[in-house]
Amino acid sequence: VIPGRLPFHRIVHARVRRPKPARVPGTRVMAIGDSVMLASAPELAQAMPGIYINAKVSRAMIAGISIVDQLARTNRLRRVVIVALGTNGPVTADQLRQLRLAVGDRWLVLVNTFVPRSWEHEVNDTLAAAARRYPNVLLVNWHAAIEHHTNLLWSDGIHPQPIGGKLYVKVVRAVVAKALRTRPRLHWPPAPPVSASRGYPLHTRQGPLY
Repeated sequence: VIPGRLPFHRIVHARVRRPKPARVPGTRVMAIGDSVMLASAPELAQAMPGIYINAKVSRAMIAGISIVDQLARTNRLRRVVIVALGTNGPVTADQLRQLRLAVGDRWLVLVNTFVPRSWEHEVNDTLAAAARRYPNVLLVNWHAAIEHHTNLLWSDGIHPQPIGGKLYVKVVRAVVAKALRTRPRLHWPPAPPVSASRGYPLHTRQGPLY
């Protein structure tokens, strides 16, 4: 035994404090979803205080577009709009275009799906393509997060248990935090042509391309 040191047979366990995840202000975030989001709603509300959640069983994308459009018309959309609608049926590129028109110059965060149905891969491919194409669309890869942790789901293999809800929130919050740090860069139309005779633009109205 070396003086000043503990005997070799004693083990000291040191607790390493893990850094807490960055706080995400939910007051700038809103979420529209189906029963998967509904199952994770308590965890979402706890992780992002003040978040607006509108989730319902059996909701499809077409219903979500209507909700987002209505919120936009009444000036109630927030800076980040989360949409998680793919559990109950296919999603088309045209539906996502309509969704972007309603969202405008805000961030649109799409959550892909994990569901044992024929449309799962089609939905996820369509959402991924939208995230690659549009500068104000971000993707939450819920499928990749849960596919190797299906023990966190209920027996239906779709809806997260409370501990699965924490995983759901973890992947969603990471993307939302990224969105809140920056503003989306939208594509703008090219400069309008200039009239040779009068010397001023033929058209002066500009707006983002959707």
